[in-house]
Amino acid sequence: MSLIYPVNDIPHLLVIERTSYDGVHSGQLAFPGGKMEQSDKTFLDTALRETQEEVGIHPQDIQIIGPLTEVYVLASNFMVHPYVGVLQQAPLLLPDSKEVANTLEIPLSTFFVPDILKVKPMKSAMGMTLMAPYYDIEGRTLWGATAMMISELCTVIRQRNVIV
Repeated sequence: MSLIYPVNDIPHLLVIERTSYDGVHSGQLAFPGGKMEQSDKTFLDTALRETQEEVGIHPQDIQIIGPLTEVYVLASNFMVHPYVGVLQQAPLLLPDSKEVANTLEIPLSTFFVPDILKVKPMKSAMGMTLMAPYYDIEGRTLWGATAMMISELCTVIRQRNVIV
């Protein structure tokens, strides 16, 4: 769930830092989300449920704008089905300590700063080193599928001339 909401009347994007664990996404910056469960009827249901589980935001508080392009993540062999949602006010975040080490509320305008997207060698979960695009967020590397989703979100915002 790519979630946008105002903080002091400035649009922000919620990003979580995953906890450290023995897995391919350990410690990474990401959007709230996860694996579909039997109780989920749709991928949107999954995104809403996971957002509530990971950061405590109730599904009924989220206005869904629509989906972004599906992204296949080779490292975890998952197809990610991202959605964009909006809140009318900044939420009280209640991160699940098992899944979320930290939450970051990033001004959306950050992603429109010239040269914000950088490239550096990154070691993939498959063990290969590749030159990968990333966003430097307060000294943290935001890359991979989440960076791809943010890039698409910014493209849509530019195309629709939405002010950020």
